[in-house]
Amino acid sequence: LVRIVTDDDQNFQNNHNFSHPKFPTNTVYITQLLYALVELSQSKLTSCLTDLQPTIVPIVPQQKTIKIDLKSFITPAQTRLLNNKTSITISRTQLPIVPAYAMTTHKCQGKTLPYGIID
Repeated sequence: LVRIVTDDDQNFQNNHNFSHPKFPTNTVYITQLLYALVELSQSKLTSCLTDLQPTIVPIVPQQKTIKIDLKSFITPAQTRLLNNKTSITISRTQLPIVPAYAMTTHKCQGKTLPYGIID
Protein backbone atom coordinates (compact mmCIF):
# COMPACT_ATOMS: atom_id res chain seq x y z
CA LEU A 1 0.00 0.00 0.00
CA VAL A 2 1.64 3.21 -1.16
CA ARG A 3 -0.92 5.83 -0.23
CA ILE A 4 -4.55 6.27 0.84
CA VAL A 5 -6.29 9.22 -0.81
CA THR A 6 -9.22 10.87 0.98
CA ASP A 7 -11.65 13.64 0.17
CA ASP A 8 -10.04 17.08 0.65
CA ASP A 9 -13.12 18.36 2.50
CA GLN A 10 -12.69 15.75 5.20
CA ASN A 11 -11.27 16.97 8.49
CA PHE A 12 -8.44 14.46 8.75
CA GLN A 13 -7.25 15.76 12.13
CA ASN A 14 -10.45 14.61 13.85
CA ASN A 15 -9.86 11.08 12.61
CA HIS A 16 -6.58 10.83 14.52
CA ASN A 17 -8.52 11.21 17.77
CA PHE A 18 -10.40 7.95 17.20
CA SER A 19 -10.32 6.06 20.48
CA HIS A 20 -11.86 2.73 21.36
CA PRO A 21 -10.56 0.09 23.80
CA LYS A 22 -10.76 -2.67 21.17
CA PHE A 23 -8.53 -0.84 18.66
CA PRO A 24 -4.83 0.08 18.87
CA THR A 25 -4.03 3.67 19.90
CA ASN A 26 -2.67 4.51 16.44
CA THR A 27 -5.93 3.58 14.65
CA VAL A 28 -7.00 6.09 11.99
CA TYR A 29 -10.70 6.15 11.08
CA ILE A 30 -11.22 7.34 7.49
CA THR A 31 -14.78 8.24 6.55
CA GLN A 32 -14.47 9.46 2.96
CA LEU A 33 -11.98 7.24 1.18
CA LEU A 34 -11.56 7.99 -2.52
CA TYR A 35 -9.00 5.35 -3.49
CA ALA A 36 -5.78 3.65 -2.43
CA LEU A 37 -2.61 3.38 -4.45
CA VAL A 38 -0.99 -0.05 -4.34
CA GLU A 39 2.43 -0.87 -5.73
CA LEU A 40 2.70 -4.18 -7.57
CA SER A 41 6.43 -4.49 -8.14
CA GLN A 42 6.19 -6.90 -11.08
CA SER A 43 3.00 -5.52 -12.60
CA LYS A 44 2.55 -5.99 -16.33
CA LEU A 45 -0.66 -3.97 -16.49
CA THR A 46 -0.98 -1.20 -19.01
CA SER A 47 -2.97 1.82 -17.97
CA CYS A 48 -4.22 5.06 -19.43
CA LEU A 49 -3.39 6.79 -16.12
CA THR A 50 -0.36 8.71 -17.34
CA ASP A 51 0.35 10.39 -14.00
CA LEU A 52 1.08 7.06 -12.29
CA GLN A 53 4.09 4.82 -12.56
CA PRO A 54 3.36 1.53 -14.37
CA THR A 55 3.72 -0.43 -11.11
CA ILE A 56 1.19 1.74 -9.19
CA VAL A 57 -2.44 0.60 -9.36
CA PRO A 58 -5.41 2.58 -7.96
CA ILE A 59 -7.94 0.55 -5.97
CA VAL A 60 -11.36 2.16 -5.52
CA PRO A 61 -13.62 1.33 -2.56
CA GLN A 62 -16.69 -0.83 -3.05
CA GLN A 63 -19.96 -0.56 -1.18
CA LYS A 64 -21.87 -3.66 -0.12
CA THR A 65 -25.35 -3.71 1.39
CA ILE A 66 -26.49 -6.57 3.61
CA LYS A 67 -30.03 -7.16 4.84
CA ILE A 68 -30.28 -9.18 8.07
CA ASP A 69 -33.47 -10.84 9.31
CA LEU A 70 -33.68 -10.49 13.11
CA LYS A 71 -36.72 -12.73 13.71
CA SER A 72 -34.70 -15.56 15.21
CA PHE A 73 -32.64 -13.21 17.42
CA ILE A 74 -35.30 -11.07 19.11
CA THR A 75 -38.30 -11.80 21.30
CA PRO A 76 -41.89 -10.86 20.38
CA ALA A 77 -41.73 -8.08 23.00
CA GLN A 78 -38.62 -6.63 21.34
CA THR A 79 -40.35 -6.89 17.97
CA ARG A 80 -43.23 -4.77 19.28
CA LEU A 81 -40.73 -2.20 20.61
CA LEU A 82 -39.26 -2.00 17.12
CA ASN A 83 -42.70 -1.40 15.56
CA ASN A 84 -42.68 -4.92 14.06
CA LYS A 85 -39.51 -4.15 12.12
CA THR A 86 -37.68 -7.48 12.08
CA SER A 87 -34.87 -6.76 9.63
CA ILE A 88 -32.05 -4.25 9.37
CA THR A 89 -29.99 -3.10 6.42
CA ILE A 90 -26.27 -2.50 6.82
CA SER A 91 -24.11 -0.73 4.22
CA ARG A 92 -20.36 -0.69 4.41
CA THR A 93 -17.67 0.68 2.16
CA GLN A 94 -14.20 -0.83 2.07
CA LEU A 95 -11.23 -1.44 -0.17
CA PRO A 96 -11.40 -4.78 -2.00
CA ILE A 97 -7.91 -5.83 -0.86
CA VAL A 98 -7.13 -9.29 0.44
CA PRO A 99 -3.71 -10.12 1.90
CA ALA A 100 -2.25 -13.07 0.05
CA TYR A 101 0.89 -15.09 -0.40
CA ALA A 102 2.22 -17.62 -2.85
CA MET A 103 4.12 -20.88 -2.54
CA THR A 104 5.65 -23.39 -4.88
CA THR A 105 4.01 -26.71 -5.66
CA HIS A 106 6.68 -28.46 -3.60
CA LYS A 107 6.03 -26.27 -0.55
CA CYS A 108 2.25 -26.82 -0.58
CA GLN A 109 2.47 -30.62 -0.72
CA GLY A 110 0.90 -32.11 2.39
CA LYS A 111 -0.78 -28.87 3.47
CA THR A 112 -4.52 -28.70 4.07
CA LEU A 113 -5.78 -25.51 2.45
CA PRO A 114 -9.47 -24.49 2.32
CA TYR A 115 -9.05 -23.18 -1.23
CA GLY A 116 -6.40 -21.96 -3.62
CA ILE A 117 -5.86 -20.21 -6.92
CA ILE A 118 -3.70 -22.23 -9.28
CA ASP A 119 -2.00 -20.44 -12.13
